[in-house]
Amino acid sequence: MRNFWKRTNRGLLLGGVLVLGTSIYVAIDYGRFSNGREDMQKVLSDYAQALAQASVAPDSQAQYGYEKTSAEQDALYNTLSEIVKEYWTDSFDSQYDYYPRKADMLGSVRYLAYEDDMPGYITSYNCNISQLELKKNGPGAAAFTMATEIVIDSYGCCSFPMLDTRWDIYYEEGAFSGDMTDDMIFEDMTPSDTEIKDTEEGADDELTYYEGGLRTTGAIAYSGELLYEDGQWKISWIDSQLDSPNPFTSVPREGGSQ
Repeated sequence: MRNFWKRTNRGLLLGGVLVLGTSIYVAIDYGRFSNGREDMQKVLSDYAQALAQASVAPDSQAQYGYEKTSAEQDALYNTLSEIVKEYWTDSFDSQYDYYPRKADMLGSVRYLAYEDDMPGYITSYNCNISQLELKKNGPGAAAFTMATEIVIDSYGCCSFPMLDTRWDIYYEEGAFSGDMTDDMIFEDMTPSDTEIKDTEEGADDELTYYEGGLRTTGAIAYSGELLYEDGQWKISWIDSQLDSPNPFTSVPREGGSQ
């Protein structure tokens, strides 16, 4: 009987220790999330601003139709990829496998550095978070939804990074101002496509690049997840919620000369 109670007491003690340990872990994890809201907001804001600032053309490349040298392409890729590596993590939950992750964003900035053939360049790019909601999404994880507002000044049509992919600024004077008309659709919904299709006539027309100052604006919503790793919050995945095939509007900008 004495051995029975001894084994029972040990079991109860071990169970109590496990319950206490779990309770402490949960409390610490919840406290980390509650106290980390400002840090999470700063990570997302700093990431958006870093991408925007790195996209502005330096004075030496601020020429319409300028072709970057190999060294300049490498420099741009190194800058953009370091931003991605700083703010993203390789870790992700397999249930979110179909959302843009770190490798996808690195592919987008590689395209911007080495394959982008748009003739224009960016002179100013601002991306501000106007609304952010955070909620706990498991141990060391936070789900977020946020609204952003962008304003880009450019000379001519050019490409720029969003927070999860890349996008192209198009404008055709007198015919195309950034929004698709009822009789036009993109033949390929990827933003790098430079052709439009007239669905009534079934003819392909090359989209003419506009040379001149442009101001592009848009409001983009995002959803995603942050993970807490090595003492800091990092982006695991992020996905833009587009309410139309082209959510940006571009208009000629006064004083927009080369």
